[in-house]
Amino acid sequence: MSTRSAIGYMTPKGNLRAVYCHNDGYLDGVGRMLNENYQAAYKVGQLVDTGDLSSVDKEIADCVYFGRDRGEEDTETNQFDSLKDFMGTYGEDFEFVYIYTTKGWTVCEISEYLGEFEFVNLPDAIEKELQGA
Repeated sequence: MSTRSAIGYMTPKGNLRAVYCHNDGYLDGVGRMLNENYQAAYKVGQLVDTGDLSSVDKEIADCVYFGRDRGEEDTETNQFDSLKDFMGTYGEDFEFVYIYTTKGWTVCEISEYLGEFEFVNLPDAIEKELQGA
């Protein structure tokens, strides 16, 4: 069974560019892969701007994209006016939402949704999960 996630980044103008990722969206999957391999803004941009993903890997060439690798249509990157706009439209469609900002990666675990979406520092969330908290 897949763990669906969204991966995105904030643009300098405050817009959000985001894609869907079908597999391994949990913290120890996509979360760890992003935290360990996608720290440079240009690399995050390449990852997201290539379109919706089946899976994320250490290198963009090894990621599996629905459009690029499978020839599927309507898999382009989506742009939203703001993070709030994205979360209001699609937030509850995913189990995890990963957003790259000028301060690094953040994550929101939708299964812990209590009326307001809370983003936390991704490395802290991974560490907390490793400690079993």
